Amino acid sequence: MAAEVKIPNVLTIAGVDPSGGAGVLADVKAISALSAYACAVVAALTAQNTRAVTGIFAVPPSFVREQIDTLFADVRIDAAKIGMVGQAPVIREVADRLAHWQPPHVVLDPVMIAKSGDALLEKAAVGAMLEALLPCATVLTPNLPEAGVLLGERAPENLKEMRRAAERLRERMTHAGERWVVLKGGHLSHGDAIDLVTDGDRMIELALPRIDTKNTHGTGCTLSAAIAALLPQSPDAPTAIRRAKDYLAGALAAADRLDVGRGHGPVHHFHALWTMGWFPDFDAITSIGLIAGGVLILAMDGITKSSIVLGPTLISLGISWWLHDQYRWRWSLLVPILLIVMGVPMLVARDPRIPDRRGE
Repeated sequence: MAAEVKIPNVLTIAGVDPSGGAGVLADVKAISALSAYACAVVAALTAQNTRAVTGIFAVPPSFVREQIDTLFADVRIDAAKIGMVGQAPVIREVADRLAHWQPPHVVLDPVMIAKSGDALLEKAAVGAMLEALLPCATVLTPNLPEAGVLLGERAPENLKEMRRAAERLRERMTHAGERWVVLKGGHLSHGDAIDLVTDGDRMIELALPRIDTKNTHGTGCTLSAAIAALLPQSPDAPTAIRRAKDYLAGALAAADRLDVGRGHGPVHHFHALWTMGWFPDFDAITSIGLIAGGVLILAMDGITKSSIVLGPTLISLGISWWLHDQYRWRWSLLVPILLIVMGVPMLVARDPRIPDRRGE
């Protein structure tokens, strides 16, 4: 009998955003949506909404330490994600306890600035992050402005500068074991949303179409939490990172379904799970209808020239529609695949032994 697959327990150490779009609440949603069990340690409190951060209250470092130790003493943690930690004393405490407990995966999202432009990390704490937290990280996920701060230079402004920055950030990480940098290119002003992923040897470019929405609050939190959730469920880090980026793309594409605040609203963490009212949304109905139609034709007509072409074609269209809706696969990729899939049954249907109609 095969061993039962354990649901991973994933920890987020971050701040609280009362609007739910970023921080601990966003992390818990993303982790839960990706089939992992979410645990949380609160490292900071904020008064914020979708338009502004009006106040920050630091959690005492000793209590952050107590939260971490109490949790790890009882719960198996398969991956941890670090978000807003705010102050240098908290950073050092978190780093010390993670070094002690040593979870298999540690994703560091160096949160510095909120979507509203308000500072979330004290300037004096950047050095502590580099010295204490960076050695703990197995995956680092800065955006371009954060990369500039970590490197002590201006933010990268093009793909060439991104490549150089990603390489330099990887050099600053510990060289023991497998470590990855995910440099997010969302701040580039044009073209696809391109992220660079490197372990120092390989440089992987992940590009998806840029999604036109103002509801981008918490995208960095969501991506890093998704990576942490998927690392224990994936064969390697690049696979987890690709899946996390696809998940975020779907959450961004569905963000306008939500009506949260009047500023930069949140992404839709449960876009693949929630339905509109009592019925699935249009894309889900379309996918199900096409697949069901193809299966029904094959079941009713049996093997005939028309059914062997029309049935697989409808099923392929339904699967393609679902991949486009849920994972934002480009039609430029799906159409060639469709043509190949449709071409095979067309060739088979030319076999003279296959009847034109059922019963012949």
